[in-house]
Amino acid sequence: MGYYAANPIMWALAISMATVAGIWTFFALRRGARRVALRGVAFVLLPFGLLFTGTLTLLVRIADAITQWASRLVFAPMVWLGLLLLAVSAGLFVLGGRKKDKPGRSVAPGQNPSTLGSRSPAVDPVDPEMAEIEALLRKRGIT
Repeated sequence: MGYYAANPIMWALAISMATVAGIWTFFALRRGARRVALRGVAFVLLPFGLLFTGTLTLLVRIADAITQWASRLVFAPMVWLGLLLLAVSAGLFVLGGRKKDKPGRSVAPGQNPSTLGSRSPAVDPVDPEMAEIEALLRKRGIT
């Protein structure tokens, strides 16, 4: 006997899903939406394909596991305590990773803290396109 013959609950689920898809297909045909109706026929066949391959059972088990996890997450105080500890841990990790030279002044990655007090010569930030236009104007003698 095959796997699909032994589980009447999965058969009922597949028939229910196919019925809903069949109703959708019927109304799509009545509206004259042939492409939507064609997709509806695909959805009618899909539950039985999932049933015969055992994938429907797999999907039901995954949904059941997610539901159990979510309900445990909501109703268990220990889980909330665990989430609180994770949040505090993440906050401490972020705060502990910052390097500070002086209060209120952060050291950028790759920057030597001893050179923070000295300023580099002022460099005029120039747009590369504007620099190219200025070079063309200078070449033509226009300033």
